Parts: sequence; C-alpha cells; structure tokens
Amino acid sequence: MKKLVITLVALVYFFAVTGWQINIHYCMGRVDSVSLLTSHTDSCDTCGMARTENNGCCHDENQFVRLTQDQKLPVSLHYQLIPPVAELAAIIPPTIVSPILARNSSATWAGMDPPVAKTPVFILNRVFRI
Repeated sequence: MKKLVITLVALVYFFAVTGWQINIHYCMGRVDSVSLLTSHTDSCDTCGMARTENNGCCHDENQFVRLTQDQKLPVSLHYQLIPPVAELAAIIPPTIVSPILARNSSATWAGMDPPVAKTPVFILNRVFRI
C-alpha cells in the first residue's frame, strides 16, 4: 500500500514539475473537446469540416501547463518603521506595588490543606509489593 501511494505521489509530482499539454478543440466557436492527447485526424468529429490552425470554423489550441510558470515570483516586502507618536512612559507614571505588612507581623497560613485520606496511598494507587 505504501509503495502504491509513493508511486502516485511521485507521478503527480513528476507531471506538476515537467508539465503537460492540453489540446482544446473548438467547433463553431464553442469548446467541443478537451484532451491530454492530440488527435491526428484532419476533419472535425462533430461537423466533419477540416481542422485548421487559424480561427476558422473548427480549430485546435494547444496549451502547455507547468507548475513553475503558473506561480508568481515572490515579492520582497519593504517595511517602513514609523516612530511612535508619544512615549508611553511619559504619559503613564510608573507605580510600585508593595505589600502592606507591618515589620513585626507575620503572614499566617489559613489552613486550607486538603483533607487527609483515610485509606493509604498505596491502596489508592493499587501498588501492592510482595
């Protein structure tokens, strides 16, 4: 299965890079057929008139499609840095946040510990050593 996928991806990549030719047949001003292979008949299959290369009743157009020619060239971007209108530090004065604690006081713990489990941890984790 992997070989099949790799082969298909390789074929798609090959045709995208090398390109392919599309043959478009116009009959009476409308698209009659589109094919990847050119037909070597001298007359049109629809109306029976002779095929010509110029713009007659029936004519063929051959277009070559390639991935590299269809892409646009990268455009380089030129950034213009504009200086800021005003400095932010001049507008907003710096503030210092300090804890309000007296020198002799100490922070106390509120006692919000989780409750102690009544069953031991090794039983909760199902680890039994023999």
